[in-house]
Amino acid sequence: MALLANRNHTIQLVYCGPLGSGKTTNLRRLAAWLPDRFRSRLLTVDSPVRRTAGDDSSTQCFDLLPIVLDTDQGRLKLRLISVPGNRMYEPVRRLLLRGADGVVFVADGTLPQEENQKSFAELRTSLRENGRAPDSMPLVIQLNKSDASAPKTSVEQAQALCCERSDVAVIPACAERGTGVAQTVLHLMRMVWPTALHEHESLASLGLDLPQMLGRLRLRLQVRDDELLGGDTP
Repeated sequence: MALLANRNHTIQLVYCGPLGSGKTTNLRRLAAWLPDRFRSRLLTVDSPVRRTAGDDSSTQCFDLLPIVLDTDQGRLKLRLISVPGNRMYEPVRRLLLRGADGVVFVADGTLPQEENQKSFAELRTSLRENGRAPDSMPLVIQLNKSDASAPKTSVEQAQALCCERSDVAVIPACAERGTGVAQTVLHLMRMVWPTALHEHESLASLGLDLPQMLGRLRLRLQVRDDELLGGDTP
């Protein structure tokens, strides 16, 4: 988490997963839900990455969506980032994960379990290489495309990706339709907020407890209780 001037605070949520799993689709859906006066543009950022010594630099894009929650005491900015899924861009993923306060792993229900498992293992490796503990990082697994007619990864298989952690939820989703998208970010923030308050006492100056923060985020996204799959109503 970054503490900025004028009592502004930033929490970074990073969306990881296999190539084409729906990370950017999640951000696009969230951006579309923001009210016009609060709508932040989904930014695509060019990041040159050198593959190996002597190779030409290639350009890979990652996506950034800021969501701002204002209080009388300051401003909380959620910085949502979808990282490239192509394995050649591991340096970009590792760099973006360095500042993560929480991670959404977007598993692809149309891919074999082995492909999701390989991508999840790479995520854990990237966290360790950044000096972050994979087993304590706030994490939600979203099983996107779970409505596919012949899914190749089930909810049970997605849960098995992180079977050693009982605190990791698996949220079935169809990001293209918006199903499970809001629940994913709300559930992750439910995990991130207590840890952030504990590690950064200055966050308390915003005057937001967990239900208040979740309530403001739901209002910002214009999400009604009946549009959630359950479990994230403050």
